[in-house]
Amino acid sequence: PGVRYPTSVPRQPTPARVMAKSLAVAAMMLPLAGALRQVPTDPCTCVNWKQAYATKGARCGDGHEMFHETRKGRPRWMARIYLDYEFCTTFFHALDADFCVNLDHVNEPDAWYGGQWCYVSGECRSAPR
Repeated sequence: PGVRYPTSVPRQPTPARVMAKSLAVAAMMLPLAGALRQVPTDPCTCVNWKQAYATKGARCGDGHEMFHETRKGRPRWMARIYLDYEFCTTFFHALDADFCVNLDHVNEPDAWYGGQWCYVSGECRSAPR
């Protein structure tokens, strides 16, 4: 006759049970994480600058690192002598990122030298050689 009330109040899960459930979910997702890690990367994406010089065989000055000076007619070997520490050691070798950098130190996006560049894998077929 009337409304029935629950005879017991639901208990809050203990921290140990919450942790156990979290670990179980994480364990189920490990195979998924492995599958995601195996997705092939695009060989035309920029290589990390620091890694390019340290482990990939790039030498500062072989790319467009000295373009700011070579565009003005200075020979590459001379630009390297004058700018090795400033451009290579303190900037490019220390750059721990994988984005493009400006070809020249100007803000002229419509000029042919107003673009950007980076090192890519040798497997990239669309990169200029």
